[in-house]
Amino acid sequence: MGRIVQFYDFGYVLFCIPVSYFGGRHSKPAVLGAGLALMATGSMLFSTPHMLADSYSANQDSKVFGTCSIKTPWNISDADAEALTASCEAEKQNQPGTFRFVFLFCMAHFLHGIGATPLFTIGVSYIDENVGKALSSLYVGIFYSFAVFGPAAGFLSAGSFLTYHTDFWHLPAEQISR
Repeated sequence: MGRIVQFYDFGYVLFCIPVSYFGGRHSKPAVLGAGLALMATGSMLFSTPHMLADSYSANQDSKVFGTCSIKTPWNISDADAEALTASCEAEKQNQPGTFRFVFLFCMAHFLHGIGATPLFTIGVSYIDENVGKALSSLYVGIFYSFAVFGPAAGFLSAGSFLTYHTDFWHLPAEQISR
C-alpha cells in the first residue's frame, strides 16, 4: 500500500519545477484545467480495477486467494512442519497475478501527483492575481483549508463505506451481510 501512495509524491516532485516554470509563462487557466483533467484521468484509472477484476465470491475457499490456511497441531514434528511450510509457499506463488492492478493504482496516483502540481504552484498565484487584495488571503485560506480538511473528510467517509459490500451487482441481496 505504501508504494502506491508514494507515486503521488513522485509525480508531484518530478513535475513541480517544469510546471511552475512553463505554467507561469503560458495561460494559467489552461494549465490549471490540464492539471484537473489529469487528476480526473487518474481517478478514472484508479477505479478501473473494480471493473476489470473477477467477481468476488463470498463462499470461496481461502486457498483460491493465495492465503495459506493450513491448521497444524502443536505436536507436529519439524520435518512435517517444513513440508507444510513448503506447500504453503508453493501455494502462495501460484496465486493469480494482481500486479497489473497495483501497476494501475501506481499510475493513477502518479497522474494525481502531476495533476495536483499546477494547483499548488500556479493556483495560488492565479487566485492572488485575479482577486482583490482584501479577499485574496480569504480565498487562499479557503483553498488551503480544503486541501487539508478534504482528505481528512475523505478518509472518514471511506472508513464508513467499508461496512458496505463492494461487489453488490454480482451477489443476491440475501447473501450480502452488513
